[in-house]
Amino acid sequence: MTSDTTAADARVVTACELLLDDLDTLTLEIARLIRVDEPYYVDYMSTRQLADAVRPNVIVGLQNVIQNEANQPTVSRRTGRQRAEHGVPLAAVLHAYRIGTRHMWHQLVRRCRPDPEASQALLGSASVLWNSLDLSAQALTTAYQDVETERLFHDSRLREAALAALFSGVTTTGQG
Repeated sequence: MTSDTTAADARVVTACELLLDDLDTLTLEIARLIRVDEPYYVDYMSTRQLADAVRPNVIVGLQNVIQNEANQPTVSRRTGRQRAEHGVPLAAVLHAYRIGTRHMWHQLVRRCRPDPEASQALLGSASVLWNSLDLSAQALTTAYQDVETERLFHDSRLREAALAALFSGVTTTGQG
């Protein structure tokens, strides 16, 4: 975990809470941006499905800023496993995470911009958001690679069984 010893500024917390209050709009915007910038998702999920998929990640990211702490990302591990199981390229998934985080940052900046003190306070919270992305990307990648390793091991076992059956003349049913 990455943590700052000070609490998040109340103005930054308010900006995050306003984004959470309008979560449907925010997640739909992120989904649309992902589908524009990462073409793989156009055929993989509808905009609504993608918005629903990014929702837990957005909540965690904003909660991390509110708590001023980048927590271990269990949501990202689940996403990594799911995307690997469905064959979504890892680069596309990581790109989608960057798109979503960048959009959250822009929305926080937009909310804080009218108040120079809030803007300054947001700069102090920036590292939490970007550390959260980094931890999420690491967890997602590890989970994704775990699925790939499991799949390779499973495929290897199937090949070994097929070769054994071929050379022994015995099938998996035990009949020659």
